[in-house]
Amino acid sequence: MGDLICQRHPALKIARILRGLRFLRGVPGWRYLVAMLSPPTLEGEFCIINDGVGFCGFLESHIDREMYLFGGYESEHIEVFLRKMERQNRRTVIDVGANVGTHSIALSRYFEQVHAFEPNSGLWGRFENNVKVNRFSNTFLHKVGLGSSDGNLPFYNVGGNNLGLGTFSDRDQYDEPIAIAGTAEIVEGDSYLQSRGIERIDAVKIDVQGFEPLVLHGLRKTLLRWRPIVWLEIGQATMSEVSSRGDLEALFPFRITTLLMVDERRFMRRKVRLQQVDAEHLSPGNYLVVPKN
Repeated sequence: MGDLICQRHPALKIARILRGLRFLRGVPGWRYLVAMLSPPTLEGEFCIINDGVGFCGFLESHIDREMYLFGGYESEHIEVFLRKMERQNRRTVIDVGANVGTHSIALSRYFEQVHAFEPNSGLWGRFENNVKVNRFSNTFLHKVGLGSSDGNLPFYNVGGNNLGLGTFSDRDQYDEPIAIAGTAEIVEGDSYLQSRGIERIDAVKIDVQGFEPLVLHGLRKTLLRWRPIVWLEIGQATMSEVSSRGDLEALFPFRITTLLMVDERRFMRRKVRLQQVDAEHLSPGNYLVVPKN
């Protein structure tokens, strides 16, 4: 993989030094120190390789910055997601809310096919470039959002450089107010997947900033047919509709086991473990929803 891209680093020496120390990312206080030494106002384009996967981005973008300075974005969560699936059950994964492709390109090495959905046109070129530099032929970008019906909806975002905060949800959920950034196309998930012949789905990842319930409504037939494992982010906006285990169970057409991804530190390494959710009240976080036999 190392010969797939010519690695380029930002001109800022401090950024290169901190990247060289990324093995310290599990040390308590390391992220705080990095933020002090390399504030978000720093800029610089880069192309690097993390654990055999190429990635090109900009320091001023939040997700890209994580990829450069710490060697990955939600890497520990991706590992936990993969461990829940046997190798023979890694046929097709759907990445809903794919952003610039951090999760899709990581999953491309383990699944036969990755189908990524991203309605934000400002991210399409970045996604396609990250697939290109890795020469992945099994990763496909669908330039639409998934929902419970077809149409064009207002698309919201906040100012700044965190492009991962775009959403169809009009709920205030960030430290800064959201504003309409334009309109974007949305499609009913079941019909769209069927029309494209996308099947044998073993896993779904959904991170759409409060629009998760409508994505699941639109995928109800797909969920029932293939019974995939679902990685679902429940944030503050989602909590307005999914605040209890009962709310979550109602979104699925089969009985489920709900697992919360819990961050913990072991020695100098950050780990993510799965904790079964037995309490009725949910808290914001990353969840794995697993069909019961």
